[in-house]
Amino acid sequence: MLRRTLLLLSIMVTSHTALAAEDPAPPPIKTMTPAMGHELFVVAFNDKNIEQLCALYADDAVVYNEDKPPLVGRKAICENFAELMETSDEITVETAFELKSKHHALLRSIWRVTGKSEDGSPLEIKGSGIEVMERQPDGSWLYVLDHPNGADEIVN
Repeated sequence: MLRRTLLLLSIMVTSHTALAAEDPAPPPIKTMTPAMGHELFVVAFNDKNIEQLCALYADDAVVYNEDKPPLVGRKAICENFAELMETSDEITVETAFELKSKHHALLRSIWRVTGKSEDGSPLEIKGSGIEVMERQPDGSWLYVLDHPNGADEIVN
């Protein structure tokens, strides 16, 4: 909880400083632990910060969606998130499981998105995902595989 509070304060101070100085937006925050990936995802998604959200994914990352072909590459993933954000108000993500080696991490998330459907009625989508992250040469972590509903049968 303390780490998440410090992360949120860091983002807010960085954003405020950038606005006060009228500089361009600060560079995206790097994910320094796999679980931090979930935390940054939530903050970026809820703030509608597509640049930060996309920076969590490797250039050649793959996101599996049950209702359409897999999204391959950061550009396709970002376009999908931009569409999803249009109808979404808030996401929550809990890290249910983390298994980490020196260069890879396997995560399981439990998530919930609330928003409004096209007709304006309340919308709630829940699921449990499986994500694979890879350590980068600078020590940061990026998502390389993301299956938002990959663990649904475990939870439901």
